[in-house]
Amino acid sequence: MLDITTVSFPLWMIKKGIKNEKGVPLEFVKHKFLYDIACEKNPHIVVKKCAQIGCSVLTTLRAYWFAKYRKLSTIYTLPSDHDVYEFVPTKVDKIFQTNEEIRASLTKDSTGLKGIGDAAFIYFKGTRSKSAPISTTADILAHDEIDRSDYKIIGAYSSRTDYSEYKGRWLLSNPSIGNAGIDAEFRKSDQREWFVKCDGCRQEQVLEWEKNIDFIRKIYVCQFCGAEITNKMRMKGGWKATASSSVSGYHISQLMASWLSVSELIDKKEKFGDEVFYNFVLGEPYDIGGATNFRTMIMDALTTKDINAGRVAIGIDIGRVKHYVAGTAKGIFEIGTVETRQEVINLIRKYDPIMIMDALPERTWAEELQKEFPNNITLNFFNPDKPQNEMMKWGGDTGSDEDIKNTGIVWSHRTRVIDKVISEFLNGNMQLKIPKDMLERYIAHWETMRRIVEIDKLNRPRFLWTSSSGNDHYCLATIYYYIALQRLSGDMDFIADEKETRPDIERREHGFYIRPLKEVMDELDE
Repeated sequence: MLDITTVSFPLWMIKKGIKNEKGVPLEFVKHKFLYDIACEKNPHIVVKKCAQIGCSVLTTLRAYWFAKYRKLSTIYTLPSDHDVYEFVPTKVDKIFQTNEEIRASLTKDSTGLKGIGDAAFIYFKGTRSKSAPISTTADILAHDEIDRSDYKIIGAYSSRTDYSEYKGRWLLSNPSIGNAGIDAEFRKSDQREWFVKCDGCRQEQVLEWEKNIDFIRKIYVCQFCGAEITNKMRMKGGWKATASSSVSGYHISQLMASWLSVSELIDKKEKFGDEVFYNFVLGEPYDIGGATNFRTMIMDALTTKDINAGRVAIGIDIGRVKHYVAGTAKGIFEIGTVETRQEVINLIRKYDPIMIMDALPERTWAEELQKEFPNNITLNFFNPDKPQNEMMKWGGDTGSDEDIKNTGIVWSHRTRVIDKVISEFLNGNMQLKIPKDMLERYIAHWETMRRIVEIDKLNRPRFLWTSSSGNDHYCLATIYYYIALQRLSGDMDFIADEKETRPDIERREHGFYIRPLKEVMDELDE
């Protein structure tokens, strides 16, 4: 007799009494909106979702079921190796150990690899990892939290299913900004929304925050007749495609969760603010004041005025090809690329600039160049802990014995500096005058940027800027150019201690000037 649990994943969950990581049996009554996803036969699925809704648990269990009963292996990715080592022990391992059938099926059991029977595996990998795609092959790619993942690595994984008949691609994530990451993938799908029918006027509708909430009575209401939408009505909703596509797409919002009251959602909005609320509660992208329309932002910054006069500041993003942005306090007048050390030296000799250079990934190369041109080059390290409440902190500024060794280094808070540069563009304080052909390349790098929200272990939001493709070099070079401008505006490094008599510090009118260390050492050697 046919065991139906071997042909139906949701029936397997119900018949076997499968439990989540907390030991609670999973069900499709309150979680009816997950049933269609569980039944999905389409190998290509996109889920644009809110947080804490059960999608990661469902996807993990689907990967197990496909391994056990279809003998199909899955590569399950998370943004980083750190996320893997947090997610697997606290969620996956607990689910697998809580459920007897799964526990008995494990033939290999490590954080990065689960062997299911003798024919299939589930690999857990971080996208920000040196060994991410390499040579692992699979039948299914399950990409969790793609908006916080490395898109280049996710793209590289696509070839891992070339020899599979199934070629599954399951994407799920909280969104970040519009038309990027999971939101862009959802727009390519059939865009299924959860329609709820009002028992009063019989109108079907997708619940929306502004249209379906009575903020005075704190209840859900029909956007057509104003009658109350009950929890039962929300639970009885159903999926409907709103577009045509071969990809199955689902949008899940906490407005669909019958166990969450309007009061609870209002409290979340007040506590975390709009960005977190849209991304993690409504499962919707959030664009900050139009700032992510980078093409408009940059086109509006174009000028015909002469902006070449004044001391030059240059920012360089280091890589095999080095991208640079050059300008004065009046604006950016040149962008370009160089590859060799000599080409960087030629820029220095041409402009005698204040130059901020990315210290990584070629730190030795950058440090050697900085030692040769200490009056021009400062190396930047992104470190949010150093500046603390400031955007940047300059090494050597305090004049202390401990800090003087850090002369030639600046630590900056990446998110705050990027926010500030965007603000400067939008407020008309940063202008550009560059050739049209270079302008398109410049815009293209900015258009990969998206601002995302992560929730830390203390349940606090943390905002980050990431690139959807990694081609953000002109954007980062602009950030370094802006940091150089801040150094340029100060002109000199002054400290307040009037008792200093060391050879590396000169007394000036307003305090003391820290001299370049190489200059002092050369003088002492004479």
